[in-house]
Parts: sequence; C-alpha cells; structure tokens
Amino acid sequence: MSFTPARAASRVAFFALLCVPVLLPFGRSSELGCLLAIIACAIQGWADLKGSVAHWKQSLGAHAFMLMFAAALISVIDAQAFKTSLTGTLALLRFLPLILAASLLDPQHLDWLKKCVAICLLVWLADAMVQATTGVGLRGSSIYDRISGIFGDDNIKLGLALVAWAPMLMLESETRARLLRNRAILIGVAWLVIACVLLLAGQRAAWVSFAMLSVLWALRLLAKALPQWSSVRRVSVASVAACTLIAVLGGALYQLDTKFKGRVDRTLALAQDSRAQQDFALAGRLPIWQTAVDMSLAHPVNGVGLRGFRVAYPEFAQPGDPWLALDEAGVRVGANHPHQLLLELSCETGLLGV
Repeated sequence: MSFTPARAASRVAFFALLCVPVLLPFGRSSELGCLLAIIACAIQGWADLKGSVAHWKQSLGAHAFMLMFAAALISVIDAQAFKTSLTGTLALLRFLPLILAASLLDPQHLDWLKKCVAICLLVWLADAMVQATTGVGLRGSSIYDRISGIFGDDNIKLGLALVAWAPMLMLESETRARLLRNRAILIGVAWLVIACVLLLAGQRAAWVSFAMLSVLWALRLLAKALPQWSSVRRVSVASVAACTLIAVLGGALYQLDTKFKGRVDRTLALAQDSRAQQDFALAGRLPIWQTAVDMSLAHPVNGVGLRGFRVAYPEFAQPGDPWLALDEAGVRVGANHPHQLLLELSCETGLLGV
C-alpha cells in the first residue's frame, strides 16, 4: 500500500490509541497517547483540513465530548475554586484529539488495534489469575480485599479498566472463534476468564457494568445465531442467561475465595436496617453522598465547579463528618469526589452536566 498522509495519520492514531491500555497501569504515562493523537490529527489536517473538519463534525464521540466540555466550562462561572475548576476544564481538551484519532483509523489499523488490545488484556488477565491463585503477580502481592493485578496496590482500578476495554477482547474472541469448529467454547472461555477477574477485582461498579455488558454481548451473539427470534425474546433470553451465569460464577467464587466472600458479605450489609451497617457496606460513603446531595440542591443549575467538590465540602458537611480534614496549606477540605458518577456530575456541573 502506497504512503499517503491519510495512511500516516491512521498509523500514528493506531499507536496513540494503543498507548492508552498498554501504559494505563503505569500512571500518567498513558497520556503519551494524547500527544500522538495530536500529531495524527495534525497530519490529517495538514493534508486535507476542510475534509478533516467535515469528517470530524460527524463524530458522535466529538459531539458528546463538546457537550461535556460546555457543561464543565459553564460551571466555572461561579466556581467555588475558580482556578482549579478552570484549569481542570481546560485540561479536558487533551482528550479530544484521542476521540478524533479514533475516526482516522483505516480498517487494517482498526483490526490491528483490536488484536493488540486483546493481547494486552490477556496479559492483564493472566497476571490477575496468577495473583489470585498464588497471591503474587507482576506488580507484587495484593494486600487489600481484592486482587489489584498489573495496576498494583497503590492503584486499585483493575476492574474498571478491564470492563472498559473488555469489548475489544470479546470482539476478537468472536473473530478467532470463526476459525474453530466449536466456536462457542472460545467465546465462553473468554467471557468466563474476564468475569472471574472482574469479580475478584472487587469493584462493585465494574460488576454492574459487566453484567450490562454481558447482556449486550449475549444479544449480539443471539442476533447472529438466531435472527428469526423476536427482539423481545432475545432480550429476555440474553438477560436471564447473563445474570444466571454471573450468579452461578459468583456463588462458586464465594465458596472458593475468602477475599471475594468478604467483599460480598460487606455488600450484603446494605440490607440491614442499621445506618452504621449500611455505611460500612458502602465503605463509609453515606456522609459523602449526603453532602453531595445537599451541595447539588444548593447549586442546582451549574454546580460548584469542576473539581470543586473537595473545596466546597466543609460548607455542606454535617457536624462530625469523618471526611473533613486539613490539606497541606491548613485549609479545611473534604472528600476528593462523591464516589458516584451522577452525584459528581450533579454537584460539580449541576443539571446542565447531568
């Protein structure tokens, strides 16, 4: 294939997007992808600026990003911490080139990206399974009530990172399965390994996300295998099948893994009438959520400003709130964020952000 600016932009975009999952376990180094994405967009824009702008205008991701950015920018107007909110909002712009770079990939580079991300996730999964069985992985042992995998104990986000990238591995398993006589086995093994690691990673938000993802994947497979079925029937079967499989796997892990058992037992404390038990189940987040609700009601339109939650927290916290503290400058602050996406949007960017 001959060299063209579009081909060069696609190649740089491929490396930009690949940098994110490959370097994600190693702190901010993954933002090298943002720099490469800028270069990819610059190459494409230099070759055909008018055509590129017209192409990017059709990007759903770019539209969604600009809506989010607009809500964050409006929140700066009367932000509790103006400088922090302004710099945080402007810093969001570094992610726009990554979104635009995704639209620059040609079919071959998109296929390569899917394969490379799948390999990267296989490394994550293999390391996590080793850590789960032996207690030690590539980044050392796990000291918390969950496995940390390649991210290490100082960066507990294996579950959320894995569920975000899992569709790439799922799609690749479908592609590989076409080459096998009994392709259901490979697809089933891929789902089983991802599910095991996600459950053992202990992030309950990732559990819910993966349950939804499993239903969607089951719907996709059913639509291919049984196109004659009605949509309602496929949704019903996919939902029941996905939830049943997760329940059975969760039950087995509950019996076999003490850390997972402890995580589930803590979650089940939500059913108790005691507020103390419910707060324990939610890792002490009830005061944070109450403060976030009060903050949202006091600033309903555009919130307290992006990243202003911690600064505004003392004003709305109840007496004796355990999350109140002094920062390095001796200023009273609270929890860093609400630990709940809708509450974070509501209190920092208001109804506009929601």
